[in-house]
Amino acid sequence: MNHVVAKDIWDRRGFLSSTQYFHPDGTQGAQMFFDINGTPKLEITHMNIQGVLNPTMYKLLNYKGKNRRFNREEELFTFFMSELASQEPSVFINDRPSLIPAVATVSGAVGKWQLLHNSHSKNNQQAGASRSVADYLQDFFSLYKDNFDGLIVATKQQKDEISKYYDFKHIVTLTDTYSKKVKKSISRDKNKIIYIGRLSLEKKPADVLGIFAKVHEKFPETSLDFYGYSSPLEVQKDLEKLVEANNLKKVVNFKGYHSGEVIEAALDKAGLLLNTSEGEAFGMNVLEALNHGVPVVAYKVKYGLNEQIEDGGNGYLVPYGAIQTAADSVIEIIRSKANWDKFSRSAYAKAKEYSEEDVWSQWLNEKIIVDSLFIK
Repeated sequence: MNHVVAKDIWDRRGFLSSTQYFHPDGTQGAQMFFDINGTPKLEITHMNIQGVLNPTMYKLLNYKGKNRRFNREEELFTFFMSELASQEPSVFINDRPSLIPAVATVSGAVGKWQLLHNSHSKNNQQAGASRSVADYLQDFFSLYKDNFDGLIVATKQQKDEISKYYDFKHIVTLTDTYSKKVKKSISRDKNKIIYIGRLSLEKKPADVLGIFAKVHEKFPETSLDFYGYSSPLEVQKDLEKLVEANNLKKVVNFKGYHSGEVIEAALDKAGLLLNTSEGEAFGMNVLEALNHGVPVVAYKVKYGLNEQIEDGGNGYLVPYGAIQTAADSVIEIIRSKANWDKFSRSAYAKAKEYSEEDVWSQWLNEKIIVDSLFIK
């Protein structure tokens, strides 16, 4: 009857990995997953519930001679992790907050840790500790904290503030990224300002645009490149309207999401990075910029930026929302090549503090203190 009833999905390595089956109305029914030999291993059933198509059953087929049924993907994930732990000593470090409930119920692990990439606090401009945590972490700080061996954060300040109000088994301070060895760039444009990160409301990209507009008034030779995807899409659309309203279309570019070589090349050419996020546990984009000798101007928010940016050295920290002060700081850095060179040298020097060797030594030190973070 001219309806699509099934669709085969092939792995790029050349074998059938999955078949999707469809209802007569075109909605997805069951989906079967195969191993490399074509043997069915997993079946997912979809049903329409109050007008919304949902997966309602996960069936693991013939695993150790039995079929096993799971009502939710989290249950299947927990089973999978527990099976790994039963087969060999395993430490699980979860960095995805949406998986906290699933990891919390994993059994048999040597250790289970939650790593926070972001600030846990709702108010990242508040002086001192706060009991108020971000909504998406509420359950972790209440229901699940005792299901984990500990919490990993990037800075001592964040550790101390969490410890003041919350009693975790362990809280350790470990940097979760490191600076790579790079060659110093010889093709640099100090007037090229860049932003690297998601275009989302909590990152305040409109503030980046506001800061740049004031800088551009003073130095018309400056330009701004945004690197990152928009989440949601409306954020970039609103930014594009601001660009047009401020007559900046010729000097502001939206490059989209890139990684690897494209970002490396952008940092090699850039003169300055702007970071206007509401909060940063540890700015990976900031470390990447410093590693390429790019000075940074950022809002002074918790936590990592306070350690990464030396005010007046490799960049400036300005009060949250202080657009004019941030613009003045950018102007101060790029006003002359000699001045920019001074900030760039400090950026390179700061990045060396986060070398692979130094960061790994932090982890090895915790290995001595906390026995559930490493497998003996």
